Amino acid sequence: MPGTDGLQLPSGWAERLLKRGKAIVLLDGFDEVPADKRSLLSQWIEQQVRNYPQTIVLLTSRPKAYFTEAKADHIALPTIWVEPFDPGRQRLFVHRWYRCREIEANSGRETADVIQQAQESAEELLAQIAARPEMKDLAKIPLLLNLIASFHRDNPQARLPRRRVDLYQGICNLQLKDRPGAKDLETKLLETDAQKILQRLALAMLCNNRERDIDRAVLLGRLEQLLRTENEALAAEDFLEDVVRVSELLIEKDADTYEFAHWSFQEYLAAREIWQEQQESLLYEKFADKEWKPTILLYAALVKNPSTLIQAMLDRQQADLAYDCFQETTKQITPELEQSLKSLKPAVQTSRYVQLEALLQAKQWREADQETERLMLTTMNKEEGQWLDLDDLRNFPARTCGKSTTCG
Repeated sequence: MPGTDGLQLPSGWAERLLKRGKAIVLLDGFDEVPADKRSLLSQWIEQQVRNYPQTIVLLTSRPKAYFTEAKADHIALPTIWVEPFDPGRQRLFVHRWYRCREIEANSGRETADVIQQAQESAEELLAQIAARPEMKDLAKIPLLLNLIASFHRDNPQARLPRRRVDLYQGICNLQLKDRPGAKDLETKLLETDAQKILQRLALAMLCNNRERDIDRAVLLGRLEQLLRTENEALAAEDFLEDVVRVSELLIEKDADTYEFAHWSFQEYLAAREIWQEQQESLLYEKFADKEWKPTILLYAALVKNPSTLIQAMLDRQQADLAYDCFQETTKQITPELEQSLKSLKPAVQTSRYVQLEALLQAKQWREADQETERLMLTTMNKEEGQWLDLDDLRNFPARTCGKSTTCG
């Protein structure tokens, strides 16, 4: 530990603390222990819990690594699950996260300047999250908030990328390459193009009725085929174990069912695969499918020049989507196309409320409520199935309601 070089501890000091219940033992990363050694470790931990019953022991692990062990190897400790973070927990986590990182980076010094730096960095990150709807959604998931914080601190300018695609790619690099290499983890991911495999998997799931989760047996079959296609020698089971254990981009939802850590990561990886393989035409038949919109927007942000894509939308009478892609991209498009899109803005905004007006005039109140919900989700950049939290409702532009002549 930092600052402990030459430290002389009294004989039996640690054991006396353990016996008196004056110590807290944190065992982090049970899932990172090689599978063939976990049983032995479980038995050893169980024995220490019995030897020192007054000591608090905290063991962290992803569910699968722990619960797939034989019941006889389960440790007699209460099980606690990590729940989604509300804004208050996000703030608490980020401040504590930065405090620990700054103290560690300064050789254990907990001086005023170190604490101030931690507080300033934490507030800067929280401000960036609060200002961006997609970040607020990701930050509810403890795992992803940890990834965002790691990326934020590793960035020399201490700024998150302005574009979602750059943030997602940065996190992929961090989890698949930088983190395993820096921690010297026992993994074969560094020897494979793991992101390419995940991209192809994400796209295949998206094309198969937009699968959000996948059975283990089916997943292994797909991975085996993908690994073979990419000329990777790694076995499908080994690849899956390392991706779940090390990268955290793919997680086990429950027994023998897997999913990406967040739906947006699956959409990003699928969009990147379409971009890399120049399969833009695959998206043309999806323009009218609202569930494909996030993937299409991410793709539009990736391509060097989205003019062809946007023109294809206009040719297919998808003006709303074309205008949204125009707003999403920072790339240069042709002047003629840009002028056309700018002229569409009033019509696009009006068209979004046509259905709501018709329902209100027909006094179809239930359907009008459903359409209002859809419009609110769209306005706040959320997808069907997501919830509007208190901050969303507070920040919802009330004047938007005025777009409908029969509203209010």
